[in-house]
Amino acid sequence: MTSLVSLSLDGNSLHQLPPQICNLTNLERLSVASCGLTSVPIQVCALENMRQLLLSANHISRLPRNIGNSMMQLMELDCDDTEVCDLPVSIARCTNLTRLRMNNCPLIWPLDNLVMQGPNSVLRYLADRESADVHAPPKQVQRVSQDSPDVPNVLSAYHVSGLSRFYKEQLKETDKQFREQYDISSKNAHQ
Repeated sequence: MTSLVSLSLDGNSLHQLPPQICNLTNLERLSVASCGLTSVPIQVCALENMRQLLLSANHISRLPRNIGNSMMQLMELDCDDTEVCDLPVSIARCTNLTRLRMNNCPLIWPLDNLVMQGPNSVLRYLADRESADVHAPPKQVQRVSQDSPDVPNVLSAYHVSGLSRFYKEQLKETDKQFREQYDISSKNAHQ
């Protein structure tokens, strides 16, 4: 089956993809919509010829961190109706990405309105973040409850624990600069 180019498993009760999926080295399209998946195995990242990765309507909360390191041919990524809340910075390397679907996701990083500007804006934003070596908040950064909707910037939505005050201020300042550069400042914060 190594010559398989397209695989559609939509609607099957899989719950997880087998790690052996990486053996399908010529796979260009993988569709696993509505399968009840809870994660995307890191082995999927080994599929260097992947052009379409369709993950919609699953219980996936994150994508593998290195997804863009090898899947640079990726043209379409569909995460509609998943629980994905942030995009890995490595997606910036998927320069062929022309369709990024994140509808009905609890996306907090980058912000929804940036994603709505299209894949080019997201790729540029993530590439700049990567070159600045400022990424999505690390594991030490815990999500604060949604009780304060008037949060003025992305990092304020997180409780930073175990980080020095200096580093926390640096993150806030860098985040502010990126929000201004990409015009993603919250209009509600000014009203």
